[in-house]
Amino acid sequence: MLGQDLSLKGVSRAAAGLPTLASLDLEVAAGEHVALLERGDGAALTLLRFVAGFARPDIGRVVVGGVDVTDRPPGERPGVLVSADPGLFAAVRVEEAVALAAGRRHPHDRGARRARARALLEDHGLADVADRFPAALDAATLCRVALIRALAAEPALLLLDRTFLGVPVAERPPLRDLLDRIRRDTGVGILERCDDPAEALARADRVGALHGGRLVQIDTPDRIWSAPLSLAVARLGGAVDVVPGRLIDAQGGKGRIDTPIGPLVGTLFGEIAPGTAVTAAIRPERIDLADREPAPDRVVNRFEADFVERRLTGPLVRHVFAVGDTRLTLIRIDRGLHRLLLAGRTLLAVDADDVWIHPAESGGDLGG
Repeated sequence: MLGQDLSLKGVSRAAAGLPTLASLDLEVAAGEHVALLERGDGAALTLLRFVAGFARPDIGRVVVGGVDVTDRPPGERPGVLVSADPGLFAAVRVEEAVALAAGRRHPHDRGARRARARALLEDHGLADVADRFPAALDAATLCRVALIRALAAEPALLLLDRTFLGVPVAERPPLRDLLDRIRRDTGVGILERCDDPAEALARADRVGALHGGRLVQIDTPDRIWSAPLSLAVARLGGAVDVVPGRLIDAQGGKGRIDTPIGPLVGTLFGEIAPGTAVTAAIRPERIDLADREPAPDRVVNRFEADFVERRLTGPLVRHVFAVGDTRLTLIRIDRGLHRLLLAGRTLLAVDADDVWIHPAESGGDLGG
């Protein structure tokens, strides 16, 4: 049953007991990985529960492989949900746990279940933990076992609910590699509620951004990162510097705005009339030191800023500047103290393509 398309048609939920989800349509192709990002709303969890069969939409239909499964119970759904809690029984050894999941396809053949469990564990480098109990495993291994157990059920879809939440970030890449391998080998689709924007952008084929219970943008990772349709989407994708302003004029998709750090030219998102209150969002990675001339066809904003502090965050350095009362952050790869020393007054620059102008009300209250 591996690798079937998922189609959600007008599904929504407003009843008590689950976070509200506004009506949406969503397609996940067989073999596709779609990651869902949100901050605090819980609508992505509601969506996963619709697909898994643990909740029913008020309206709309859930279709897998061309079959309407909206009214089927969880045990009769072709998808398997894997949450942050691996759900392994403390008194059940790893091999038996995987064999139990294989019983979904081999309910009357204990030998076949055992053989499939052993083959999967060996194929994925887990043969040495087959006889262990869950308490003897670290978080990353528990997560790997949970994924293999889900695979044993031969699902048409893998539904991931913040599955890697309990695994240290440094130990997640091999688990992501495992997911990629499962997709490649089986053609199974993945719908994931993701807790880390960086992982969603790096691994998913498409990313869906939910805000206020609505799916406000679903797009390629590049467009979620570089062309967010609202300030809320920009913040879901990663850190942004936000500058309030007012639109002065617009032409050819670009707008000029008046801001506390001076006039800025940026890219307009949506129809915005001159005089409208707006926000300008800038990724800290897109702000440059203005030490070179721009290409002739580029519009570049330049402004003077006072250096405030340097913050080391592992491989990256966050340089904080002040332009009047406004704080801006510039992020660079750390190359040592001697490679980039800043002090006093500094000239900064940012390309107009990297200044995203949205109506002020489009961002929501998502924090910094």
